[in-house]
Amino acid sequence: MCCDLQAMEQVMAAGIPGQGEFPGASARGCYAEDQYDMNKPDALEGFALVGGLRLHYLDWGGEGNPILFICGLNQNAYGFSHLANRLLNSFRVIALTRRGNGRSDQPEDGYDVQTLTDDIHGFLSVLNIEKAHLIGWSFGGIELTTFAQKYPTFVNKMIYLDAAYDFTKMLPAWERDPLSEYDISVPSSAKKSLDSYSSFVLENMISQQIPTEIRDSIRRGIMDEVDILPDGSVVERRRDSTEDKLRKTLSSFDPDYSSIEVPGLAIYARSSEYPDKPVGISDELSKLADTFWVNDIQPFIDTSIEHFRKEYQYGKVIEMQNTIHAIHCHKEAEVYEAIVNFLGDVQ
Repeated sequence: MCCDLQAMEQVMAAGIPGQGEFPGASARGCYAEDQYDMNKPDALEGFALVGGLRLHYLDWGGEGNPILFICGLNQNAYGFSHLANRLLNSFRVIALTRRGNGRSDQPEDGYDVQTLTDDIHGFLSVLNIEKAHLIGWSFGGIELTTFAQKYPTFVNKMIYLDAAYDFTKMLPAWERDPLSEYDISVPSSAKKSLDSYSSFVLENMISQQIPTEIRDSIRRGIMDEVDILPDGSVVERRRDSTEDKLRKTLSSFDPDYSSIEVPGLAIYARSSEYPDKPVGISDELSKLADTFWVNDIQPFIDTSIEHFRKEYQYGKVIEMQNTIHAIHCHKEAEVYEAIVNFLGDVQ
């Protein structure tokens, strides 16, 4: 599936508990499990205390102007690990896990776009970052748009990774998806251990089109979405009510780009047929899915691109062909090239 609300974004996770209350920001070397990584730190891992909440983040370091990655729905900072390491020669690279996901705190409220945007502002302030490039995937696009309107002096440039959409129109279209019955949740049998949980997610809920080396870094992220119980079994950290609140925020957001005064780039994922169809479906159902894609989703993407070009005075558009929603994973080299060319900070 390729929609933001579908299972392919149920990635990232780790069960490493926080170390009490952090005064401001704290960080330590973050290691993946031996079987998942190569015995070296991937990033500095920390928690920023923002408005009384601990927000989890990864800081890869690097040279140059800061980039802050903003996650998609039900995702955490590890989703950008592979791409982040490509950018270190030209930028300082950081990724934030929003409230309610991964190991960030999960309060009962605060999942409206204004509060989520304030979290980003507070996070940058805690890290003493006065200005940054913002890059948001999927759900992260609504936070980019709102942040640029509310805190324009904190933004250099923005990049939407398949994220510049009017989700008030997208979500009703996806309700007609003929493949919706293939949406998957993790069964109890796969929650008996961290290894069985992560293996199930990778094999059944993450696109098989994503290269193996990037899938390996995604496995490290899956650990952050669960807690490990004394018997070795796992329980998912995110409450259904939290996801419902985030979905409600997404489904009610109608973007207005007209007042944004910082340069922005929207990268759209395009496909001539339904991407990422489940393995083993019938030819008849495959054709129904392709028809749905052509008649319902492609026109919506066309309208979104037209809307962005018309309203975003300082906006540019790139359409990447034959790719999936997780565009930064599937077409990492092309996305990297687009990022450094647009930001113009290559050393």
